[in-house]
Amino acid sequence: MKQLYLALVPTLLLTACSSAAQPLTKDALVGEWICTTEYKHANVGTVDFMTLNADGSLKDDNYILDHILNVLTNKNIDNYFSSPFRYLSINEGTWKLSGDTLTYDLKQKDFKRLITTSIWEDIQKGNELRKLEEKIYNIHSSNKGGEVKLTFNKFIKDGFILSQKINGITYDSECLTKNTSNYKHIEVYKNPQLIKEK
Repeated sequence: MKQLYLALVPTLLLTACSSAAQPLTKDALVGEWICTTEYKHANVGTVDFMTLNADGSLKDDNYILDHILNVLTNKNIDNYFSSPFRYLSINEGTWKLSGDTLTYDLKQKDFKRLITTSIWEDIQKGNELRKLEEKIYNIHSSNKGGEVKLTFNKFIKDGFILSQKINGITYDSECLTKNTSNYKHIEVYKNPQLIKEK
């Protein structure tokens, strides 16, 4: 699982263009985007708040939603972008565009749990659950960044699709402008003490 996840993160982010007729250029990618990716074989969803700057620098807030509890209880994952096991990897780095290939080089600046107080207290009550969460945390936090290459797939309304092949499996990331994404609310997870789990 650790090797698998290290291959996945940070794979999720970047770019966009609002018109299918607009050419793919570096200028078209400068801005703020939200990219969502479902890593189904890892039971993980990610939401990346990506800022691409004209000078080639970038910032990425990578929200990680882990669904190991669904796996252990044999429950379907209905929404990859909602889970009580939440984490945030804050990254900085550089990006470049060459043809239809996006390359970014990330360095992790911070990593934190975004688990609410009530859920955290429940986790600490059981030794096995506590060990499981600690293992998940160590897996996700161990990725310190590096170079990632993605292929520009196609333009969609208010954004685009990126593709990445990992271990022979192709994963698509949907990237939309920050103002049009349905996942802007995920930033509230930065303050888990203010969230009440249902």
